[in-house]
Amino acid sequence: MAHAISLARAVLAPGILWAALQGSGRLACVGLLVAGATDILDGYVSRRTNSQSTFGRRLDSTADSMVLIATSAALVILNPVILKDSWPLLAATTILYALSVGAPRRTTTKIAGALLYGFAIFTLASGDYVPALLWTVTIALAASSLEGMLRSLRRMRTPRKTMELNPSISNTRSHAPHATKDVGSSASPTSSIATSATPSANRTLP
Repeated sequence: MAHAISLARAVLAPGILWAALQGSGRLACVGLLVAGATDILDGYVSRRTNSQSTFGRRLDSTADSMVLIATSAALVILNPVILKDSWPLLAATTILYALSVGAPRRTTTKIAGALLYGFAIFTLASGDYVPALLWTVTIALAASSLEGMLRSLRRMRTPRKTMELNPSISNTRSHAPHATKDVGSSASPTSSIATSATPSANRTLP
């Protein structure tokens, strides 16, 4: 059920874009509101049914990204002045967000997402574009993306630091005793000497 709800949110993304192309900001706003509701509902259902999985998390993240892209495109289509006035900031924020994809979710991510959601709802419903709100949203999203990139780098460096601080971990195998390999005869020197020293039963005594 949780997967179906996430999939429904992914399907809503093209609908939001289609509404914007038709010039209906309010219809796009309705689609975004429904998408936001499914984002809350799929997490609730997955926890109640104990159906959390790696596939579910990936599907949820993919659906969120699709809605984000569709909503951003809808805002630009309905308000071209957004791209005209703030394209450098939007381009830098988009690049940072793309580089941080895959990083674990953080509190700053939720805050930036809530700000972006509120800005989109207000702009689509009212048709009014407030530059100060856009700058607030993009700065919050850029800061969240930078934090995610830094955390990912720290996680990548942690194993290296652990190996450097504990060199015994990498040398464990080299210090382990190795099995003795037999060379030549399979009999040990002691056993062969003892055998040669013992007179044979077939030898004739003088």
